[in-house]
Amino acid sequence: MLIFIALTAPAGAWIHGTGDYTPNVRYTSPKDESTVELKGQDSLIFGWQPTPLPGGNRACYKFELFKDYGYERIAAETLSPRVFSIEIPADKFENGATYTWRVRQRDEWTRFWSKGGRWSFKVKK
Repeated sequence: MLIFIALTAPAGAWIHGTGDYTPNVRYTSPKDESTVELKGQDSLIFGWQPTPLPGGNRACYKFELFKDYGYERIAAETLSPRVFSIEIPADKFENGATYTWRVRQRDEWTRFWSKGGRWSFKVKK
């Protein structure tokens, strides 16, 4: 006779082989689906909140900036776990173009990255 026991993981439990446990970063600026005025500006600052922490502590952040909604990456930086913003020069942006950005955090123990969604904005120069 075979007996099957269903095991379920509690909410927020680490699931081996996935990054589901590493919490997504909470973005603050520039706002999703906004228009950013860059006329006369030297740079654009991207910001996010320092919480929540992954279960194994935060190893680092990875910032990525893309043109449009595709995969043409304009900038990519790995940042300290204590950095919550990055400044990108205004000359990286074209007038009227749309950009998307994301920040992911890496769990120090599991080495998994959070999945993180993208926010978009349009540039006006």
